[in-house]
Amino acid sequence: SSNVAATNLGLELGVSKLKTFYQKLGFGQKTGIELPGEQTGKLNFTYKTELANASFGQGITTTPIQNLQAMTVFTNNGTMIKPYLIDHITDNTGRTIYTGKRTVVRDVASSKNVKYMTGLMHKVVYEGLTNYWQPNNVTLIGKTGTAQIASPTGGYMHGDYDYIKSFAGIFPEEDPKYI
Repeated sequence: SSNVAATNLGLELGVSKLKTFYQKLGFGQKTGIELPGEQTGKLNFTYKTELANASFGQGITTTPIQNLQAMTVFTNNGTMIKPYLIDHITDNTGRTIYTGKRTVVRDVASSKNVKYMTGLMHKVVYEGLTNYWQPNNVTLIGKTGTAQIASPTGGYMHGDYDYIKSFAGIFPEEDPKYI
């Protein structure tokens, strides 16, 4: 990924369009998952410098469950699905008293765009700079992330380990079942 390319694209889109797209992905709002204390995250950007930062993920906050929900766009041909954690609950007699269910949130992207993006996500795993993510028993696609850690005195920390590195994976690539 390129922060410069994302910035240029963000500046071309403008604040309103980028913020609307982030909201379409579910950022800045609760998913409604059945867990207490869910947070909304923040999409506070107005000025060009804030827009530039927001275009590659700085200056906004999202929650892990929002990120998971947004990733469902890639596993459902452009349709976002609300996550749920429990398949079912049974009582002590074996009777099912709760069943988790698939809930469509909204269509977010075209199948053409999803196919293009998942092709790029394939390259992250199999043509990237490292082979950290390459499992030998399943085909995986994914997106890496690197975030600077804010310094308590302003700006960002600068040490060798002052970064948060992440990876969001989807598998199997041919028929996604897991994020």
